[in-house]
Amino acid sequence: MTSSNYTNDLDYDEFQNIIEISKGEISIVCKADYAKHNIRVALKSLNPKELIQEIKQICKVNNHPNINHLLGTTKDTFGNDILVLEYANEGNLRDYLKNQFAKLNWS
Repeated sequence: MTSSNYTNDLDYDEFQNIIEISKGEISIVCKADYAKHNIRVALKSLNPKELIQEIKQICKVNNHPNINHLLGTTKDTFGNDILVLEYANEGNLRDYLKNQFAKLNWS
């Protein structure tokens, strides 16, 4: 089973100004400009097994308005599979909660 069974295949050449913003044990995340739609996106590369699992998880919540949406997948110039996600310009949820936890109203 491939990622294209779950998502739209996008042309990697349409992404510009690609800058690495995070590197972990299993993924690398870059931000990029998606020229075709004039938006900023996050490009997340994973190995194929983890990519499929991540797509399955994202598809379960992809219609929720508070979740960054999966726009599709692409392959970089080396043939690596990459998720194309909406870009969170305010940072990730972990950092947001760390910085804003005391200010949040939980009632």
